[in-house]
Amino acid sequence: MIMKNVGHKKLSDLHWNRRHFIKHGGSGGLGLLLASAFQSELMAQAPKHSVINHTPKAGDVFKRVVWNRVDGAKHIVGFNYQPTWGATGTEIWLDKFDAEKYRAELVRGKELFPLMNTVRLWLSWGAWKKDKDSYIKNLRSAYSVCRELDLLMIPTLFTVWKGTPRFDPLYEDYKKVPFGEFEQYLAASIEACPGNVLVWDLCNEPFQFHIYSEWLTLAASFIKREFPGSRTTIGEAGVYNSEKELRALFDICDLWSIHPYDVFISKRIMAGRETRMVDSKALNRGNIEQKKQEYLAAVGKHLKIWQDYGLDKPVVASECCWGSMDDEVRALIVEGTLDGLVKLGIGFLPHALHTSPVADLHPPELGPVIDAGYMAFIRRDGSLRPGHDVFNKYARMVVE
Repeated sequence: MIMKNVGHKKLSDLHWNRRHFIKHGGSGGLGLLLASAFQSELMAQAPKHSVINHTPKAGDVFKRVVWNRVDGAKHIVGFNYQPTWGATGTEIWLDKFDAEKYRAELVRGKELFPLMNTVRLWLSWGAWKKDKDSYIKNLRSAYSVCRELDLLMIPTLFTVWKGTPRFDPLYEDYKKVPFGEFEQYLAASIEACPGNVLVWDLCNEPFQFHIYSEWLTLAASFIKREFPGSRTTIGEAGVYNSEKELRALFDICDLWSIHPYDVFISKRIMAGRETRMVDSKALNRGNIEQKKQEYLAAVGKHLKIWQDYGLDKPVVASECCWGSMDDEVRALIVEGTLDGLVKLGIGFLPHALHTSPVADLHPPELGPVIDAGYMAFIRRDGSLRPGHDVFNKYARMVVE
C-alpha cells in the first residue's frame, strides 16, 4: 500500500508525474518514444509544462540499446561513482554532500575518459530514513549534474553489501520494515531523477544475503506500475544464479546487470591473518594474454547459459575490474577485463571512477584495505592512475 505522503507531495501529484512526466520524458522508455510514430500524439496529451528530460547525447545513447539482444547495450560505457568525501551512504548524501564537488569530480572523469556516457550511482535508503527532505534535495542536485554533463544514469536503490565501514545495507531492514515505507523511498527517488536513467538497479548484489525474487519482484512491480516506461535491473543478476532463479528474474530485469570479476579476482589464500592480493607474481605482462583467454571463456560461458535458456536481454557489466595496490597490475586487470567484455558485446562500468573513503576505493591511509585492493581509476589528487587510460582504447571500440 502506498503511504499518503512522499516528502511534501500529495499522492495525486505523484500519480500525475508517473503517468505523464515519466512516460513522456522519463527513465526507460524515452528512446523508444522518440523513435515512435506516436510521438506527436503523446506530446499532445502531455501537460504544457512537461518536458523531455533526456539530454541529446544521452538520448542518442539510450536509443541505440536493443532490448532483446545480449549485445544490445555494448556501447554503454562508464563507471561506478562514489564521491571523494564520504565512506557511507549517509555521509555521501546527507552529512557531507557537496553539489559543486559532485560536479567537479564527474567533470574530471569526462576530461580523462571523454567517451564515458553512463554512471552507476549508489543511492541511500539509510540517508532517506534519517532526513527525507535533505536526501531528496541532494539527489535532485546530483541528477541535475548528470543531466548537465549528458550522462545516462544507473541509480542503485538499495545494497546489501556491507563494506568497511558499512555503506548502507538493506538486509538489516528488508524483513521488518513494511513494504509501504520502501514504496515511499522508491517513489521519491524516482521522482527526483525524471530522465537520463538507463535502468533502475533494484539492489546491489542481493543474492549473497538471500534477498531473492519475492521482495525484488514487489519493488520492480511497484516501479513499473507507478512509473510506466521505467526499466529495472538487479546488480549481479544472472551470473551465479540457478536456472530457476534466472527464469524468475527474467521479467524483473530489462537488462542483465552482471559483476564479472572472474579470473582476475584475488585468491583468498590466508597466510596467518593476511590475505594475498593480486600482485605482479599472479598477473604480469608475460601472462596477460593467457588470462584474457581464460576471462573470455569464463564470462562467455554465462552468456551461453542465458541464450540456451532463451533469456536474451542486453548485458552490462555494472561492476567489473578487480583491484590491486600495484598500479601496473591493476592496469593489466582493466585491460584483460575490458578486452573480454568488448569481444562479448557487453557494456562496462568499472568499479570505480574516483578514490574514495568507500571500501575498496582507497589506499591504506584512507581506511582499511582488504583482498579487493584498490579499485579507483583517479587518484586522490585528481591525477590519472598510471595505465588506466586503457579504458579509452576499449571505449573507442564500441562507442565511436
